[in-house]
Amino acid sequence: MRLLLWLAAIASVMAMFTVWGPDTNMASGPPKQLERHVNGVILLLVIAAFVLSFSGRGKQPPAWWARAVTAVAGVAAVAVTFALRAKVRSEGTGHLIEGAGWAWMLGAAAAAALAGVGSLALPRPKPAPAPAKKRR
Repeated sequence: MRLLLWLAAIASVMAMFTVWGPDTNMASGPPKQLERHVNGVILLLVIAAFVLSFSGRGKQPPAWWARAVTAVAGVAAVAVTFALRAKVRSEGTGHLIEGAGWAWMLGAAAAAALAGVGSLALPRPKPAPAPAKKRR
């Protein structure tokens, strides 16, 4: 799950460097009116990857709170992505989401949502063993 989240975070950053419209002569990156949404998705995915990566110890699965944060962040990234799509279509500028940038962002958000919700299915973390008492 951790690897999938980090790959999703990297893929969301790729959305900043690819063309967003159908015209390949356009400058790379999202249009100015969409940058805030794209940066929000990137931030959500990076936070989710950090939380899930640093909450478990060694081979221990992550804590429940980390899994919940990751699932919420992944689902929120998908929600922001579809809200962006609805906004662009309602403004009559639907051509802005026909390029590869939109596909990178949607794929990254979907992968993060899958990893976040999938992390909830991991086994419960085992409590640390109590220190052994010395016998006299």
